[in-house]
Amino acid sequence: MLFALRVPARRAPIGQSERTAEGESGMPRIIHGRCVANQVAVVSPGTVARQARVLNITGSSRIYIRGDGIDPAAPWTDCDVIPAAMGFVVIKLRADPDGDSEVRLVSPGTPEYSVQFLT
Repeated sequence: MLFALRVPARRAPIGQSERTAEGESGMPRIIHGRCVANQVAVVSPGTVARQARVLNITGSSRIYIRGDGIDPAAPWTDCDVIPAAMGFVVIKLRADPDGDSEVRLVSPGTPEYSVQFLT
């Protein structure tokens, strides 16, 4: 069975390419983008989520990920990682002091990613 998801385009912040999909109530929020080499990208659903599924779409470079509000940084020991291959990881999130959840990603390359926030 094949499922299709319509993703409305919206204007992205400078340096990021994002598309957002919001389903009906109860559906997860999905954010698509492309990493900028060696720059931390902060992706947030604007609400509280308990988990996030981060997908390395192109697999062109590895992606380091944190869900606790701290930037991923060398030596990468406290980060989840998706290798330079198409794949995903599910991480637990911790809400920041403002109450929103966020995922922080960094990559040495420019792979495309997708973050699905789960309640």
